[in-house]
Amino acid sequence: MLTVLFQVSSILMGACLLMIGASLLGILLPLSMARAGFPTELTGLVMSSYYAGLMLGSKYGLGIIVRFGHIRAFAGFAALVCAAVLAHPLWVDVAPWIALRLVCGFCLAGLFAVMESWLNDSSTNATRGRVLSIYLMTNYIAMTAGQLLVNLWDFWKLEPFMVGGLIVALSLVPVVMTRERAPDISKVQPLKLRELFRISPLAVTGTFCSGLLMGGFYGMGAVYAALVQFDTWGVSVFLSALVVGGFLLQFPIGKLSDVLDRRSVMAVAVVIACGLSVLGVFLPNLTGQLWAFALLAALCGGPFSVVYPLSTGQAFDYLPKERYVAASGGLLLSYAMGATAGPLVCSFVMANLGASAFFGYFATVCLALFLFTLYRMRVRTPLPARQQEVFKNVPAMSPIAAELDPRATTQHAGPATEGPIEAPPPPAAA
Repeated sequence: MLTVLFQVSSILMGACLLMIGASLLGILLPLSMARAGFPTELTGLVMSSYYAGLMLGSKYGLGIIVRFGHIRAFAGFAALVCAAVLAHPLWVDVAPWIALRLVCGFCLAGLFAVMESWLNDSSTNATRGRVLSIYLMTNYIAMTAGQLLVNLWDFWKLEPFMVGGLIVALSLVPVVMTRERAPDISKVQPLKLRELFRISPLAVTGTFCSGLLMGGFYGMGAVYAALVQFDTWGVSVFLSALVVGGFLLQFPIGKLSDVLDRRSVMAVAVVIACGLSVLGVFLPNLTGQLWAFALLAALCGGPFSVVYPLSTGQAFDYLPKERYVAASGGLLLSYAMGATAGPLVCSFVMANLGASAFFGYFATVCLALFLFTLYRMRVRTPLPARQQEVFKNVPAMSPIAAELDPRATTQHAGPATEGPIEAPPPPAAA
């Protein structure tokens, strides 16, 4: 394992730097737009364009990597992201920022696909689970660091954008100098959403709702915190609390799904998140203390973060192992669609109902997912716990992340190249 970690240390360093730069930009933009007086709906439009780019990059970025090679593609993607970060303060307007965020999302999907394919190729079936865990921990730490980094400068000046571009540029160094050979990712193709929905309606709905939740919070959380009169430090702590809460709470919740019906765990998780979100609607009237908002965000972070891996696990319960990578690509597309809609819908609700509607939006999404989960529990009998796949958290960044999942049978399994994808028969009592 130490040998594997030494081999992938340069990739992990590049991923860490890249996530720090991306997270810094993700908090800079909504703060800058709020200070400049942009309408809330336009802020949501700008923030959602990143996830639209992520969706397009997940679909078309792999072709660029296959055509030009891993190192060339990584260098090109990173250069575009760096240029886009530095270009933001040059044109402080909605249209150019939408285009720049779209470019960032597209390129970051390609960048993470490059790094995740290298991580997978460097690990074995025995070490993939631990490599995935370290990769996830690296991402959580980097996201928190990037959000807190905004406090070192006045966010409306050039310095933080320059630092963000500098960090993204530095992520090139450890990756392009790696000695790892480039793996073959030409066979990675996502399973169509229609087929996935036929196999597991709850998995597709859950990943879409996960995108609504995470995209809405990361896209509009800074705007909400600014509207309730928090300074830059308060905004960064509020956003970071969701990341920390998700990291600490999702694993205990996920392990429950290994011994109980996965859908029951999801139903309980989202109904708790719904109750917490309802509390958040009234929290500004109850207290203005930062610790209360940070605690609420941390408590929401667990249920919010667990929806995506529980949904992928639900799909895997009804799929053969050789279809896991293909299914994860389709579920990532569903997540990206939800994350694209999340900031748009959340910003529209906040603009028409006020800042308190921020948590009202999450309560509504959680309630809808809770009701749909109950419906699926009535029409489809649960699998015995021993037949369920174990819980694993796979990041929603690129289709390649699924190949790091130790539940897959082989590395670079990909979908079969011939024949239609057939769903397994439903349980007899369904």
